[in-house]
Amino acid sequence: MIEQIANELESLPDEVAATKVSENFTNGQRPLVEFIFATMKDCSPEAQEIGFFIALVLWSYFSRIGKLKSVREEGIMEKFDKATSEMQAYEGGDESALSAILPDEVPNDEVLVFIMKELELARRDGDLIMDEVGTLYTTLKVVAECLADAETTKGQSDET
Repeated sequence: MIEQIANELESLPDEVAATKVSENFTNGQRPLVEFIFATMKDCSPEAQEIGFFIALVLWSYFSRIGKLKSVREEGIMEKFDKATSEMQAYEGGDESALSAILPDEVPNDEVLVFIMKELELARRDGDLIMDEVGTLYTTLKVVAECLADAETTKGQSDET
């Protein structure tokens, strides 16, 4: 389902439609969008575009499987601090940290596979350097975990 959503977003008929989807995401999840751009501030414009697109796909995916509450800034930073520590441990040579950097709060592997595949394709195409892959992975892992936590049953959303 997530691949289908990505294809739909890539195929939006015009700039107006794409802007509307982006505005809905930004307005509904402002603290999360601010976090995304803050963590990607040192990335290239191409990396920022790729990261925001993947985040938009994740938001669309979680919006379709259930209503979403607004993500709170405190929860974002807790998840980010944990993800950053785990990634640093892994990059420092602690192979046992690999299981920690994989999202455990995301409802299925489809989300993780999508993030990893998109980042690897962008790296192979020369759109991302390895440092950007690490930054985007950590950022998008946090985004996915926050959106999974924000999911409610249908009809219990605090936003539309």
